[in-house]
Amino acid sequence: MSDLIINNWLSEKLGLFLIDLSKNMKVREFLNLFIQSRDWSEEKIKAYQTKKIKELLQYAYKHVPFYKKRFDEAGFDVEKFTYLDQLKKIPPLTRYDLQNYNEEILSDEKSELVVSKGSSSGSTGEPIRYYHDQFGKSANKAAVLFSKILGGYQFGDPWINIWGNPTAVNVDWKRFSSKVSKFLFNEARFPAYQLNKKENFEELFSLFRKKMPKFVYGYTNAIYLFSKFLEENSLEVPSDIHGVFCTAENLHDFQRATIEKNLGKVFDHYGCSEINGIAAQTKYDEFYSVLDTHVFVEFEKIQGENNSHKFLITHLHNKVFPFIRYENGDMAVPADKIDKTKMGLKFSKIKSIDGRLSDIIELPDGGRLVVPSFFGSRMLKEISGIKQYQIVQTSPNELRINLITDDSFKEEYKKVILSTLDDYLKGVIDYTVVYNDPVIKSGNNKFKLLVKQFVN
Repeated sequence: MSDLIINNWLSEKLGLFLIDLSKNMKVREFLNLFIQSRDWSEEKIKAYQTKKIKELLQYAYKHVPFYKKRFDEAGFDVEKFTYLDQLKKIPPLTRYDLQNYNEEILSDEKSELVVSKGSSSGSTGEPIRYYHDQFGKSANKAAVLFSKILGGYQFGDPWINIWGNPTAVNVDWKRFSSKVSKFLFNEARFPAYQLNKKENFEELFSLFRKKMPKFVYGYTNAIYLFSKFLEENSLEVPSDIHGVFCTAENLHDFQRATIEKNLGKVFDHYGCSEINGIAAQTKYDEFYSVLDTHVFVEFEKIQGENNSHKFLITHLHNKVFPFIRYENGDMAVPADKIDKTKMGLKFSKIKSIDGRLSDIIELPDGGRLVVPSFFGSRMLKEISGIKQYQIVQTSPNELRINLITDDSFKEEYKKVILSTLDDYLKGVIDYTVVYNDPVIKSGNNKFKLLVKQFVN
């Protein structure tokens, strides 16, 4: 038996079994569903979505106070739901709702479900908190795996994961279960936040030489910056990269061109921390394919825009904290009027993702910082009371971090924040933390996560 076959068996069978067993999840079950749905017709996909959404609506009305009130106010009768367009009668779920009605969105059966808490990385400057049950979390994890498979990944293929903030690296990656998963899935890891010094880029290049990966996965900007490093230093990766999976941040054409020139074919993945694995570029066609057996996606036209639409996303499998018509703040251009009968996948299609730019801070020594990477989601999850944050770069050498807090924020949290920020900013750039200064907005009154108050 070849090493590849052994690796395939270990990762696909034993790896997924141990994940499900150790975390009381059902990743294998959802992954099998998603793989089978590759061959489904549009009609079968729509029938599945209609069935799952009706079950979700009935559950939400019975067990979730927020939705009972919302459905009643909208005059929406869950028992009369028979086709997908009827969802338009329900107002979208917004980030404001998640911040202000968090407990009301939780199911009254939360004590009977295996529930995990999550938070957004705050790329909009407005961190939010949410919950997954074991079914929603399993579906999310399976959707990410399925997205990789749609790009050609096979279990056992060596790959490098460029991901993670300091707390994740120093806590999550050191767990025994994480180390076992890393071995079984033939994975090497490199912290994305460390790509701010030349010697760290060189260390990542050494990891490529050692691992000889077939695939790369990680933050878009981190992969792009590494590709620029290769280009600027006339370096070539030593292995044939079959696919580069970019995620978590918006991918631009100039970034794609640089990555494909210096690493390999890019397959962009789209999701948010609240709902992973929403859509992905695949080996089957040129568009983003929505993972229709995982989510139902609607598009709402943005007034004044020619093509861009808001995402409205319904998670089909998370009952403890239902995301029904969730408006996450991202934008896309749907691929309308295409003939899917000629395509390998009959999933819904997106032409482009017009999501937010993840702001990059240029450092005096030539290094770079990506704001959501150094202000990680774990701190936002563990420290309650942070409603919003904004980074103001007052000079090439200094940042002002403005935290907007509410009454649940405790004085002792300030020491934790300074200690955590020191881990990744001390010695890199000077910074101060201020509390509850007015946020700065652009000329069109839009919030900006990163504001530069100096001229280069």
